[in-house]
Amino acid sequence: KLHECDAYLAFRNVKNYAPLAGLVIPKRRRPQDPDGLKKADVALLEDMRRIALEVCQREQPEAFAANDYWLRFHRRPWHSVDHLHLHVLAPASKVSSWTAFIFLAGSPWSLDADALLEKLRRSRE
Repeated sequence: KLHECDAYLAFRNVKNYAPLAGLVIPKRRRPQDPDGLKKADVALLEDMRRIALEVCQREQPEAFAANDYWLRFHRRPWHSVDHLHLHVLAPASKVSSWTAFIFLAGSPWSLDADALLEKLRRSRE
């Protein structure tokens, strides 16, 4: 385990995308649909992002200090687990070309956590 509290769990991914390949999930099940989240979900995403950053800072302090990490969600239908999960990958500079491709921000496959939070904060819903 990388983190556990009443509401969230963070653990290592079985797929070693990077030296730190972690997942942050809410314990209460939510479908893996980051594009379907609403403004009411901002607090949930802020918590997940905060936990991911804490894990990154603890597990990969040099990558954290250099902003050499990614916080990304898989978009539907490109995920293998239908439970909302945020990937924390660090150092991002060490990921393979294939991993970089599937986690490319703004691609049809993945969504950057900060971009999603900004979108939801500006949303009227």
